[in-house]
Amino acid sequence: MKLKYTIDKNNRLTIVKGKALLNPDGYFTVEGDNHLVYKIKEPGSWRRQNHMPERLVLTGKWAIDTNHNLIFNLRKTDTQAGNQRLVLKGDLAQAKSNTLIFSLGTQGRKGTHRFRLLQLKGRWQADRFNRLQFLAKKLKSASDTLTFQGDWQVKNNNLIYTYKETSLKTKAKHQHSLRFKGYWQIKGRNRITYILDAKNNSSFDFRAYLETPSLIGKRGVIKYRVGIGVRGSRLFKYEAVALYGVWKFHRKAGLSFDINYGRGCIKAINFGTFVRTGKSKVAFKVKTRKGKDLGIRAEFSRQFLKKNAEWFLRMVQEKGNTGFKWGINSAW
Repeated sequence: MKLKYTIDKNNRLTIVKGKALLNPDGYFTVEGDNHLVYKIKEPGSWRRQNHMPERLVLTGKWAIDTNHNLIFNLRKTDTQAGNQRLVLKGDLAQAKSNTLIFSLGTQGRKGTHRFRLLQLKGRWQADRFNRLQFLAKKLKSASDTLTFQGDWQVKNNNLIYTYKETSLKTKAKHQHSLRFKGYWQIKGRNRITYILDAKNNSSFDFRAYLETPSLIGKRGVIKYRVGIGVRGSRLFKYEAVALYGVWKFHRKAGLSFDINYGRGCIKAINFGTFVRTGKSKVAFKVKTRKGKDLGIRAEFSRQFLKKNAEWFLRMVQEKGNTGFKWGINSAW
């Protein structure tokens, strides 16, 4: 007999078995290959009477709705009817480089409350509309894609996702935030990347428009403009992204833009450059290691250079005033 499943208002599993309706006490967890599991906390006599195991392993596909509820769409198998949509109502608790953590509260029949953390394993990416996505990995099938429709911003060089939730009882709106711990790289013209885990390809690669093509060295800010969402929809918006840092010169690496992410974490964006010197200024045409033009032109006064990179200026002058190419070793 194939079983049907729904979820009651207390986030407990309801089982439809033929004409019988079972509502066992228990809780949800995520195990193994991102399987949704319901652990039944009924006595052995109840399970034997209803021919139920201690744990039910459900088969389906993960998603997330616009209200940020976790969704599990059941598939048809030999033991479950499928075509049901389980809505797990809770909160986004934490985002790690390869994990999405969801806080789920359940209420037992005796009024007891339990909170469980459901942890999905996978990686993060951005879709072609610059929306954040989490890919919940599966060993024997394609990853399940969870697309986040809310807003993200950059504050103090860190990427933060925010969304508002309306209480069903009080109708009050509450704002929730997910803070990502990563670092920025500039990979090409009109693209910026926020890397969470380079080894596992967990990162957000955004399409962006450079707003500050000409930079003055002392300012220490690179600004982009990013469109988020499907253009024309009510959720579409533009977001300004400002990266604050310090320009530095290195004997081996050349020009870099060092960004402070707080907590003692400083990461450098290293550049290849083409240099032109003048009487009072030195202009850098910023490129990638492979020579791709990034559309960024940074200007430094000779006084600034003498204080910060006198040796670098001498090296440019020795090559003549027509230009100086600088290549670096950097992962892109």
